[in-house]
Formats: sequence, C-alpha cells, structure tokens
Amino acid sequence: MSGIKVIPPLTLPNLPIKAPALTEGPAKESFGDFLSNAVSEINQFQVEAGDAQDMLIRGDAAELHQVMIAGEKAGISFDLLLEIRKKLLEAYQDIIRMPV
Repeated sequence: MSGIKVIPPLTLPNLPIKAPALTEGPAKESFGDFLSNAVSEINQFQVEAGDAQDMLIRGDAAELHQVMIAGEKAGISFDLLLEIRKKLLEAYQDIIRMPV
C-alpha cells in the first residue's frame, strides 16, 4: 500500500473568456456540403473495411482485430447515416403535411 500515490487535482489558471468576434471569419460550410462530406467519409470507411478484409483473405499483414474494428466502424457509421436520413425524411414529411 505504500506504493500508492495520491495525485492532487489539476487546477487550471483563470483565463479571461473572450467573446467570439462577429467580424469576417472562415466561410461557413453549408448543410449540403456537410452531408456530402459525411457520405464521402462513410464511403471511405466502407472502402477501408473492404481492403482490410481482402488483406486478411489473401493472408497479408492484416490482423483479425484490425479487420473487425474496420468492419464495425464502417457498419456503425453506415447505420448512423441511415438513421440521419430517416429523421430528415420524417422532418420533411412533417413540414409538407403542415397546413398553410
């Protein structure tokens, strides 16, 4: 028990909080660009998972746990994309059904 050391909590200095400037900054990304980038990233995950599976089948240097991680990452990200699409469609249909 004598080898256990108690580490004091980390204290941060009190820094002044600066409000964000309302002047010109970097261009904002549109929602369409955001979705396009997300789909591209998910596609890249799918390609990486396929490449990892191919390497494992060929007997190259791929390890099983890396292949499984790549597959799960691709699967989860694709499931998330489908859920986002489902919610967007539901929101669109709700807006269409609103009386004018």
